[in-house]
Amino acid sequence: MPEKLEINPWLKMWTKPKETIRAVVTFDPRYRFLTLCAIYGIPSMLQLAQSMSLGYSYSLVGILIGSLFLSIFAGMIGITISSALLYMTGKWIGGVGSYLQIRCAISWSNVTNLASILLWAALVASFKIGFFTDAFATAPLTQGQSWLFTGTFFIQAVVSVWSFVLLVQSLSEVQGFSVWKALLNIFISFGIVVVFFWMLGLLMVRG
Repeated sequence: MPEKLEINPWLKMWTKPKETIRAVVTFDPRYRFLTLCAIYGIPSMLQLAQSMSLGYSYSLVGILIGSLFLSIFAGMIGITISSALLYMTGKWIGGVGSYLQIRCAISWSNVTNLASILLWAALVASFKIGFFTDAFATAPLTQGQSWLFTGTFFIQAVVSVWSFVLLVQSLSEVQGFSVWKALLNIFISFGIVVVFFWMLGLLMVRG
């Protein structure tokens, strides 16, 4: 194991995911895991707060502090489950990556959430507590606010696509797969999740 990481993964990951993951895995697949869990979880917690209209029950400061506090746990759960699924299904098609290596690939592919956090910060700064209520959907917007909302939506879509590209590239590196086989690994895992929730839904309806 090298004594120190020779590259800056926070920057390098955006453009050279395979090289970055190879370096991080060689150095320490646990490198900055908790930080990455928080980065993964913050947008999810803010999205949850918005969808639940928590702005009616909590202050803006309370929502932000709560989201920050819970982000590590939410990120850890999401990354752990995703890693376990990709590890298990990857073995079915000849994957060679260890669980920790796959977890590392998933964690660092979500470094793009740094951009998502900045977008959330811009939206919260502009719309404040109203952004976390269902009234926001029908609230009148100024031209500047409308441009901000549209722009952040577009940028977030691009960031999400790029995050998926980084995941495919990183997974192919640690699993020893081609890009197409890495995609298969992901789609099999996604299929299992879909079937699970479909069966759960049937059980709830019949119950």
